[in-house]
Amino acid sequence: MSTRRLVIAITFLSLFAMAARMTMQNDTWYQLASARWMVEHRELLDVDLFSYTRYGQPWDYVQVNWLGQLVMYGFYVLAGPGGLNLMVAGVVTLAYALLFPALSGGAFLRAFAIVLSATAAAVFWPARTNIFSFLFFGLYLWILEEWRWGRRDRLVWLIPAQLVWANTHSVSAAGIALAGVYGLGEFVAWLRRGVPGFGGAWFREGLRGRVGRMLLIGLALVIATCLTPLGPRTLLHPFDTVGVQFQLQIDEWQPVDPRLPVFWPFLTYVGLLLVGVALVRGRVPLVDVLLVGFWGAQAFLSARAIHFFAISALPLFTRLYWPLAQSLATRLNFAPLTAEPESVPPRMARLNLVLAGLVALAALAKLVLVFPAGANFAALRSTSPYEAVDFMRANPPTPQLFNSYNFGGYLVWAYPEMPVFADSRTDLFGDEILGPMVDILTVQPGYAALLDEWGINSVLVEPTWPLVAALKAQGWQVLYEDDVSVLLGR
Repeated sequence: MSTRRLVIAITFLSLFAMAARMTMQNDTWYQLASARWMVEHRELLDVDLFSYTRYGQPWDYVQVNWLGQLVMYGFYVLAGPGGLNLMVAGVVTLAYALLFPALSGGAFLRAFAIVLSATAAAVFWPARTNIFSFLFFGLYLWILEEWRWGRRDRLVWLIPAQLVWANTHSVSAAGIALAGVYGLGEFVAWLRRGVPGFGGAWFREGLRGRVGRMLLIGLALVIATCLTPLGPRTLLHPFDTVGVQFQLQIDEWQPVDPRLPVFWPFLTYVGLLLVGVALVRGRVPLVDVLLVGFWGAQAFLSARAIHFFAISALPLFTRLYWPLAQSLATRLNFAPLTAEPESVPPRMARLNLVLAGLVALAALAKLVLVFPAGANFAALRSTSPYEAVDFMRANPPTPQLFNSYNFGGYLVWAYPEMPVFADSRTDLFGDEILGPMVDILTVQPGYAALLDEWGINSVLVEPTWPLVAALKAQGWQVLYEDDVSVLLGR
């Protein structure tokens, strides 16, 4: 095994081990429940069947996520929660593997950049359909970067990819935006070539050349995005939750807080990018400015966009630091930093193979920790009303059940016989339901009237909410209680 192959092997084995972790979240459960219903009924679910506050109302989300949900459900049925952890690790590794050939520099620089990017992006790798957008993002960047620098034209691949993406996760419009950024770069370059003439030959050159090709690809991507059960509204679906004020209280929608260690890798990544830009004295192509600027701004405003920024900045990062790596290799007389011969002495080849095997064993050991069902359900017990649901199955509470936001998704999956008040589908419930939920949980004036209005006779929430003490004081009976949840009934 050559040194180059060893570096690549260690990089992606380490990346897989980094991404292999407990990935189940609140949203995971309602997505699995939706897929389970579709498999059992052999039809698309397009209305809410899981809550009593929105029962029967149109639910657009599943119409642009149905394929991703079915894939998730397949992994869950085959291997349980560990299967989803394996799926997430595989998707993350594949996304970076696709982009690897489009990066600049030698294997050492690319490996460093990928590890840095992954460390920053790891803040948002959930077992949700969102993870598939990360994969498509990496695929698109690879195709567009290869085309941009004239290495290979695979733009036509974007069209079927967009069709699959549009039916897998709701932010497939990001694919159109990515292609649009590269198309805008070509358009500006075309305009510059036209000064001062702007004659017929220049116009024909643009329409028949790269600008015209991107226009056709962009149109095809828009059409492909509309080929979902939701139709043309797929283009607008990502904006359905923009006006929901409740989202401002959700951690992943919060802006980056420099005081929190979880964001330090992201801030380090941004800092190194700025240093790299300074080294080239600001001579950065428009495409890179738009990519890094847009996704960087989104990341600072909302932590859930960090993973998009982390991967979109990779091509620029490696181009900025490749000249520096070459300079260091010359000054330090360390040729392996830039020169990576495929052939090495047999003894070194065997040693490299042993090292790769040891790293593979370490990655396998990490997978063993996060794959077993017992380990996953042990983690689940610490965050979800796992034991409380077992109790409710044996002792069904009186409807209607009021639940907290964080418990809704698991209840939808584990106890579908009891419709929930709400869960994490903010696009469905909006502030009209989620606002009163917060008022009830925090015992705001009129909360008792809200309980009566909805006919609520039982409550399942975390013990720390003010509602628990208030209902106990009013004589509500504690039916079940542990460190994670408390169930009360009138």
